[in-house]
Amino acid sequence: MSGALVNSVRSHQTALHMAAVKKHEAVARLLVDFGADVYAEDKSGLRPSGLVPSHLPLYHFLHHCESMHQYTIISVYRVFQKSSPQNFLEYFHFG
Repeated sequence: MSGALVNSVRSHQTALHMAAVKKHEAVARLLVDFGADVYAEDKSGLRPSGLVPSHLPLYHFLHHCESMHQYTIISVYRVFQKSSPQNFLEYFHFG
């Protein structure tokens, strides 16, 4: 498979950071669909959602993506918890 690396960094920002700064919701949605990391931090420690004014739909979209990511981790944790909590930590590179 070839193509762009959606999480590559240029000028200390990912493409999702740049879409957030420019307030390009359609581009941000496309990047997220292709695996952009909504938790990536820029050189100031800001995630893409932190670069968007809270009154814009893009802000709410990015926060929704962050929430869904947390929900997914919790759901996966519950599955791993039945087998081995250590497997969960290794799977998510925490241990």
